[in-house]
Amino acid sequence: MNDTNSATRTTLQRLAGLLCAAGALLLLALLLHNHAQLVTTPVPLDYYEGAMQQLTQLIAEGGNPWDREHQPGSADVYPPLYNLPVAALVPVLGNGLPLHRAVAGVFILASCALVLLATRRAGASWPNA
Repeated sequence: MNDTNSATRTTLQRLAGLLCAAGALLLLALLLHNHAQLVTTPVPLDYYEGAMQQLTQLIAEGGNPWDREHQPGSADVYPPLYNLPVAALVPVLGNGLPLHRAVAGVFILASCALVLLATRRAGASWPNA
């Protein structure tokens, strides 16, 4: 009787693990689909997207958005750490919304990786990190 309960419990644990993995894969597929739609949408999705393109174009052309002549039109509350790498890609990929969104996605993934590494370094196991 005890062996039957143990076998049933093991089978249920495996089934729960498979369902959890299938759910995680489904969530990942839906998330990737959603992000692909966001990146390829041809219109700005928020108010500041156009300003980021303008600032990046100014930097790509060698201008300084913080010069007096470019104010207040090029006022930016964010540091140039985003615009500088994007400006380097503008001659190759163009200064479009997909470029800006893709670079933002890369930064989001890098941030997630840093959080994962920090939790692992703090002692969390892989499933809990």
